[in-house]
This record gives sequence, structure tokens and C-alpha cells, in this order.
Amino acid sequence: MSYIDKIKQKIEILEIKLEKEETKLSKLTPTEPLTNHESNYNSKKKALIYKCFYSCSYCGEPIRKNSKKHKCGQIHDWRNIK
Repeated sequence: MSYIDKIKQKIEILEIKLEKEETKLSKLTPTEPLTNHESNYNSKKKALIYKCFYSCSYCGEPIRKNSKKHKCGQIHDWRNIK
């Protein structure tokens, strides 16, 4: 194995490590969760029923309101969500 091949192999290993660290950093950066609004009219109560569902912005799975960290590792920022 020549010196150039060894350097190429080290570069490939470093690129793999860099990709892993970039995904860690993107998960640690707080993001706003995705919101889905739904409204239905209830004829018995004669009122509009409004529901809001939240999902993770990284993996798309449903989450609870005001949860800090999702099971995929994404951190959520709830400051602008009402």
C-alpha cells in the first residue's frame, strides 16, 4: 500500500466522522416542531372544535407539546408556538 493510498483511506475515515458530527450538531440545534391544525364543527354543541397536532421536524413522528427532546435526539424550541 502506497503512501497516497494511506492518505486517501484516512481522508475517507475523516469524512465519515465529519458526517456523523454534522448530524449530531443538526439534532442539537433547536428547531420549531411542525404543526398540523384541524377544525371540525360539532353540531350537538354548536361550536367549532379546534385541534392542533405537533410532529418532530427531523423524523416527522408525533410529539407532545412542550417536550424538550424527542426520542430521535432532536431538540425543539417552543418559544414561538402558541
